[in-house]
Formats: sequence, C-alpha cells, structure tokens
Amino acid sequence: MSVVLMYHGLYRDDVDLRQRIAPEDRPYAVSIEEFSKQLSVLNQYSTGLLQPEACNNPQVILTFDDGHISNYDLALPLLLEHGIAASFFVTSNFIDERQYFCNSRQLREMADAGMVIGGHGKTHRFFSDMGVDEAVEEFISSKKILEDATGRCVDTMSFPGGRFNLENIDQAEKCGYREIYGSGFGAVALRSGSCISPINRIALRDSTSIDSFKQVVGKDRQYYFRETVKSSCKTALKRVLGNHRYHALYKFAAQTH
Repeated sequence: MSVVLMYHGLYRDDVDLRQRIAPEDRPYAVSIEEFSKQLSVLNQYSTGLLQPEACNNPQVILTFDDGHISNYDLALPLLLEHGIAASFFVTSNFIDERQYFCNSRQLREMADAGMVIGGHGKTHRFFSDMGVDEAVEEFISSKKILEDATGRCVDTMSFPGGRFNLENIDQAEKCGYREIYGSGFGAVALRSGSCISPINRIALRDSTSIDSFKQVVGKDRQYYFRETVKSSCKTALKRVLGNHRYHALYKFAAQTH
C-alpha cells in the first residue's frame, strides 16, 4: 500500500504567507521549514524518484494542487536536493495570468527536471457542478494548454476540491487521462493504467505536526481510523449542504482562522 500526499502552496515566513497565499488557501499552506522536516522523514521511505526504475512501487508519493509559484521556487529545489519526483496538478487558466502562480516557462523547467505536470481543470470549478459539454471542454482544453506549455503528454489529473461524479470519471478517461486523483482519505494500492477510481490522497495542512506526518507516512492504524471518521463526516456534510454552501462555509472558516 502507498500513501499519496497532497500539498498546495508553501511559504517562507508569515510575510510570505500573507503576501503570496490567499486567505482561503492558507489552511493548506505548509511552511518551508516543516516541508524540509517532512522530506527528511521521507529519507527512510521509498518515494517517487527521479530515476523511476529505482522504485517501481513507492511507499510515499508527493502531489501538489493548483500550480502555485511556491511549487517552483520553494518545493522544486528541495525535491531535487532529496532526489524526489512529484506530480504537480495545475489549473490551466492560472498559467501566465494569475499572480503568484506558475508561468509556462517555470512549468517546462519543472517537467525538464523530472517532475510530472498534470491537469487540475481549466477554471478550478468543481467538475460535479458542470454540464457534460462544459466538463469535457475543461478536460480537453486544460490538457492541451499544459501540453503546449511543457512539451510533454499530459495524462494525469486531480479533481479540484476533490469534487466529481461517476460521469466525470468516464469523461476523463475518454479525454485521454490514464490516472486521476481525488481527495478521499486513505492509503492506496496503486494500479497502473487504470482510470476507474480516483486515487486517495492525504492532505497536508498548516496544522500538520511532524509527529502527525510520521503517523501518516507510517500508516499508523489509530491515526488512520480517527482521520477516516473525520473524513466521512465531512463528506456527509458536503452532501447535505451541497458544493457551493459547503465551500462558502469553508472559505468563511479559513478567512477567520
């Protein structure tokens, strides 16, 4: 079983956090100090390596969502230092347009360095809220934009907000994605070439202590049971409130954090 970690933005200090990361994204921002500690912990685990043949079944895989500039200027140097390859799922409309997000040149440099660049939608809207034509257009156009930017085939993606329905999974596969990621909690048995079920990932937050991180990558049973219950409660609340009301509640809580 593998553990797939989900990161978003990183930051150097409180000034950097306030300047470069939006209030609603800060609960999922990780300091560069903590990220460095986490990478040191990973030295004892097999990870996605820059030489894939060295590890065909990694214990831990790193992923990043959205395409924040810190993926390039903070995460990339440390990943290269540790010899770890990660997947970066990028919202294509943010490229070259949104402040503090990666541009085309940076994404190509990341791909050239051995990182995987994948899709994260075109607009960052929830796929489960879209009609069929709209969803398919997002899958196809975001894929092309990323392929043009990196010069490489893009066949992996993650769903923004972890929101999707069964139809979206079928659409993604038909649009050429061979591997898709969600945000369900839990370790996974990775299957190559399958797009049937979105791969679970465990989100790293600003509140994730190094002890909790060790429990995550070490697959501590008590920790996983406790967090699975929490995740199930959140999923139930999303169903009751719906995407828009739940996200509005999340934004309010994040901005008052």
